Amino acid sequence: DTTLKLWSLDGLAERGGGAPALAPSKATKGAAASKAAAARAAAARAAGDGEGRPRAVATAVAHAKDINSIDVSYDESAVASGSQDRTIKVWAVRRAGGAVTGLDERATLRGHTRAVWCVAFSPVDRVVASASADAAVKVWSLADNRCVRTLEGHAASVLKVLFVGGGSQIVSSGSDGLVKLWDTKSSECAATLDGHEDKVWALDALSTESGTELLSGSADSQMVRWRDVTLEKRAVDADDERRRL
Repeated sequence: DTTLKLWSLDGLAERGGGAPALAPSKATKGAAASKAAAARAAAARAAGDGEGRPRAVATAVAHAKDINSIDVSYDESAVASGSQDRTIKVWAVRRAGGAVTGLDERATLRGHTRAVWCVAFSPVDRVVASASADAAVKVWSLADNRCVRTLEGHAASVLKVLFVGGGSQIVSSGSDGLVKLWDTKSSECAATLDGHEDKVWALDALSTESGTELLSGSADSQMVRWRDVTLEKRAVDADDERRRL
């Protein structure tokens, strides 16, 4: 229906007799998070419908066509949305007394020539990345709302994008069945991962003792786990070189 909604989940806790089993938010942890959550919950209940049901606490008519993706910034102050109308919109989260009261449109980012399939905020920089059916990934500055990077390399629609490596790298996946790793500073493709036979719709990152691993899910019904073996390969190459000498 082209609208963007923010929902309160306090009603779930009241109806179920306990708090929803949700992970901590991106921005807050520990005691501070508990106090902030309690304040938000109290404010939401005070303005609720009295029946303990989840409700929309903010609604915005966001785009001219279907909304394909949303993301919340790591400090929870903004929301980005990507749409079939080829635009990305950035929204400021309006609050009062600790509760969300609305969404204010802050910017409309234009530059893609086809639908936007995915949007993602950087965890460290004031930028947002977008993936589009025009086969490009774009990085947008939130300081002046302009495109600062265009990453081209996919042969078909780019369906998913996310930041990894503390924001220093971007991972994208597409209808060409490929997963690509990009350097955010140089805009160069650092690696192309070819392990699927159909569209790659899903991407996520996993932190392990050996570093960051990637998970990709495809229309070929396969989920692939990727591990960075660069250091291991360098060690093997060095051993081979020493043997030749």
